[in-house]
Amino acid sequence: MKVDNIGEYTNISAFVEGKLKAFSSSAQDFRSLYGFMFSERNNILWERSVGYKIERQTYGECKDRVEKRAFTLRKLLKDFPENSLIGLCVENGPDWIELFWAILCCGNCPLLMNTRLGRDALEEVLLSSKAVAAISDFMSFSILTISPEDIPEAETPIPELPMGSELMVMSSGTSTHVKLCSYSAKEIACQIQDSALIIQRCKPAQQHFRGQLKLLTFLPFCHIFGLVAVYLWFAFFSRTLVFLKDYAPKTILDTVRRHQVTHIFAVPLMWERTYNEVLRTIRERGDDVYRRYEKGMTLAPHLPYVLRKRLFHEIRENLFGESVQFCISGGGRIRPEVLRFFNGIGYWLSNGYGMSEIGITSVELSHSFPERCSGSIGAPLSSVKYRLEDGILQVRGDSMARRIRKDGIWTERTAEWFSTGDLAEERKGKIFLLGRSDDLVIGPDGENLNPELLEPRIQIPDVKEVAILGGGDIPATVLASVPPWTGKEKAQSIKQKIAEATYPATLRIVLTTAPLMERDDFKISRAKLREKLRCGEINAFEPKENQLKTDDPLLSQIQALMAISLGLEEENVSSSSDFFSELGGTSLDYLTFTTALEEELNVRLPFEGAPLRSAEAIAGYIREGNQHGS
Repeated sequence: MKVDNIGEYTNISAFVEGKLKAFSSSAQDFRSLYGFMFSERNNILWERSVGYKIERQTYGECKDRVEKRAFTLRKLLKDFPENSLIGLCVENGPDWIELFWAILCCGNCPLLMNTRLGRDALEEVLLSSKAVAAISDFMSFSILTISPEDIPEAETPIPELPMGSELMVMSSGTSTHVKLCSYSAKEIACQIQDSALIIQRCKPAQQHFRGQLKLLTFLPFCHIFGLVAVYLWFAFFSRTLVFLKDYAPKTILDTVRRHQVTHIFAVPLMWERTYNEVLRTIRERGDDVYRRYEKGMTLAPHLPYVLRKRLFHEIRENLFGESVQFCISGGGRIRPEVLRFFNGIGYWLSNGYGMSEIGITSVELSHSFPERCSGSIGAPLSSVKYRLEDGILQVRGDSMARRIRKDGIWTERTAEWFSTGDLAEERKGKIFLLGRSDDLVIGPDGENLNPELLEPRIQIPDVKEVAILGGGDIPATVLASVPPWTGKEKAQSIKQKIAEATYPATLRIVLTTAPLMERDDFKISRAKLREKLRCGEINAFEPKENQLKTDDPLLSQIQALMAISLGLEEENVSSSSDFFSELGGTSLDYLTFTTALEEELNVRLPFEGAPLRSAEAIAGYIREGNQHGS
């Protein structure tokens, strides 16, 4: 296997072991980590598509910019003491990397802000954590807010100063209470050391394509999975990050193919949506094609890797192509059938586990097809240990956050076990997640019901999303999102099918046309839905007549593009249908739609402010006459 950019080493394993050995002998503080992160100056740190060109930056070029921008940032923060907390509210990109290290080089500590949370939640975090400033290119806060544009390169780099002593990550936002988790360089060093175990045990993890290893930066760096498994694991070994222009499905596929991406780490939502879309396309090609596909998937577990790749070559060519070598799903529970699909067609997809409070703690690394597709999160990595207590997964180790702030109170890490709140069981030394303990629902007969086990039973074509909720003053409820054009008879049929699927549990069934997952979330938050249901913020479904037909050519064309972007029949999209709350669109769907609108009508919708949500609103905007692209 040919590998580029590993210095004097003969192979990637020797390169990894050599660099980790040298790092282990260092102080393992942020100063030494910084030096090791940028030690291969000529390697390509990142690349991205800009029109027909590909932009690139080397590690050396980035390091020079970090130190010159740190000089400017130091001046802007001169009124604040060292080790002050500085919010970093920036999307993935060159600015994020440069400003992350610039904050540390100034002797301060970065607070990695979850850009998917609303401004009010972020404001509360900044104030309660006593942050003195924030860097953001799209939000303004009550404390000093600095735009990345206001931090240009100085003529001279910043002199060597004491580095900041910690970084903080926020919980993903799927909880009703945002937590802050503080990591020193010692914990980060342990997590980087853990990556060696993955490389040693799993050959596909070290696999390059045409001499290069390139990781798609799908996950935000503010998220623990994105920070550790995407940025730190790979930048420490000077591999290449590939930035996305946006998260539209077409952009993701085009970027993977054009840049010959080798590694993709993403949340279950992306893998499951891709799986569902491929399955839909195969079914549309007819019964014979689908039968051949099913037969191939039945054979896949018993075939060598090379034969699986040959058998499903056409599917891979229309998906990510041949460059992809290793993938991880993390940040939530993934269905075994999704794992079987990707591994069956010739990609290597492993299931991983971690939390903001504990970092990345395990990945299923088995070379056995059945084990890799079982849904196991694997055995713990070298820096941590697992145990089960009353069916709850508990973790302890040196790579976990050194302190955690919840509800305004900081708790220091001790030698005690940390309870993750995840229900789990052990089978042959491997851990399998069963759901969240705080998601358990008490049924009418007093029995504990696990939504993770019940929800997969509700496989009904007309149900877009489903969540089983309960607890407190909320009775055990199945909340199901359905299309707004669902008639009374269809609604009654859906309720009957849900009741049959969840029998013998007797649950209240509530239909709604609102999407259950909030825009930009990675997964459905049952905690948020429980609160909305309790406060009456979720309206029960009431069938209504929509005026679907129109004689307006512009409206018709916009409705058609909406329908295509959402995978709906055109007659189900009215001129007044709300793209998000009624049609169930997500931010990824909206990006697909706006891209199609620009290609078909040469129209660019505004990025600032609230999005235009209906065909009527968009048509009105177009008729103002100042929206066409050049």
